[in-house]
Amino acid sequence: MLLAQISDTHITVPGASGKNSEIKLRALENCVENINSLNPLPDAVIHTGDLSHNGTLDELELVKSYLKKLKAPYFVTPGNRDCNSTMLNVFADCIGNKNVKKNITYAVKKFPINLVSFDTTSPDDNLGVLSFEKISMLDNILSENQKTPTILFSHHPLFLLPDTFNPSVECRSEKSIKLFKEIIYRHPQIVAFFCGHSHKPLRQRLGFFDANIAPPLCDLLNNNSCDSGRTLLGSYQLHLFDDAYQFITEEKILDD
Repeated sequence: MLLAQISDTHITVPGASGKNSEIKLRALENCVENINSLNPLPDAVIHTGDLSHNGTLDELELVKSYLKKLKAPYFVTPGNRDCNSTMLNVFADCIGNKNVKKNITYAVKKFPINLVSFDTTSPDDNLGVLSFEKISMLDNILSENQKTPTILFSHHPLFLLPDTFNPSVECRSEKSIKLFKEIIYRHPQIVAFFCGHSHKPLRQRLGFFDANIAPPLCDLLNNNSCDSGRTLLGSYQLHLFDDAYQFITEEKILDD
């Protein structure tokens, strides 16, 4: 199975408040064109959150006007910059569970590997939160079928991130990380976890599978100090899964 991952596009409407609107839109346009030119096409495209920068209807509708040009099916998960209620209205057609009202958690079961998006956002701040309500929703979805391999995707990394001295946390508390760790050990069908938010790429082992943080689509937003000298429009990632459900990742560079 071939999966494309886009993350942290932070789209703003040109002429409104916000910086670099045009270049971020150009990165998104080029990304869609690049994905559409692939042979074979990805089985699916996932956007791991912060589609917009302010969560407004105009911004999210603008993002959708580009994503709907994809030749492959696409699915979204909310970021801390996205407004859940507005996302539900704009992207209702690519959110599998029509009963979702607040926490955007749903499953897609039409591929060789199931896709499960779950909500890590909070209305109070930009940090990740995995409440008991959210973990219960995720647990219920995963319990429906423990025999089919499953890919999880959300916005926030729910694990400790390596740092020079101390691990950093993108969650409000380590309780969310503990809850997530309990879930992944309860469900051995999970083969990968894809997320964003940190604005720099990272791959890390979590129990029986790898977690992957994608870079922001537009390179202007990339916090990776190792890439500070790069002069490129941006990049997205392709993940190719083999028969053992292990994946390799390729960075796809966008032409300016």
